[in-house]
Amino acid sequence: MDPRRAKRLAVTADRMAMDVACDDRTGQWLPRFLPADERPAAWLAARARFDAAELPIHETYEFTDDHGRVLLFVETYC
Repeated sequence: MDPRRAKRLAVTADRMAMDVACDDRTGQWLPRFLPADERPAAWLAARARFDAAELPIHETYEFTDDHGRVLLFVETYC
């Protein structure tokens, strides 16, 4: 996703979720829905890791449900 679109969705999406913790047992990242007041800082952290030369790397995805609600999901790769 274009970073400019993701930045806009960090403010306007109905929901935003981001991988925030790694489960040591499974090695999988665990997402959390972010309240509106946490979104700006989360976006800055995610944006800093786009196209990073080293891990972790963040990628963003947009989902829309049948009712038109939008979810921005920030995935973490490590």
